[in-house]
Amino acid sequence: MENPLYNVCAIAMAAYRDPELTTEKMLENIFAIAHHHKHDCLVLSAFGCGAFKNPPEHIALLFKSVIYQYAGYFKTIYFAIVVDHNTGNRINPDGNFLPFKTILDGLNVHPPTTIRVNGVSGSNRILNKTSDGK
Repeated sequence: MENPLYNVCAIAMAAYRDPELTTEKMLENIFAIAHHHKHDCLVLSAFGCGAFKNPPEHIALLFKSVIYQYAGYFKTIYFAIVVDHNTGNRINPDGNFLPFKTILDGLNVHPPTTIRVNGVSGSNRILNKTSDGK
């Protein structure tokens, strides 16, 4: 990032080792909360890939899935990936930055033109073809 960000709000959500919620659901919650509060930009981390040793490739792929789910909801999504003493171990021998860069760099998503029954757009699941259930 060449220029600092100003007027930024933060959402903190802990990355648990054995959560009752799935990691993907926790990531969806971050996006849903940000959208609910009308944020148009996200700055995200390598969620749980440090001290909790979540595999960065897996977490990056989960983020990619949620980014597609929320396509068109945010103008920009950044990842701030820290290289520290928790990276470069057997879980993430390449560190956290490289897997996130490989999977997410240059990703450009657009809202779907059609949504199918049981499809998802943001936090909404489409249950019926019409609003009256027919």
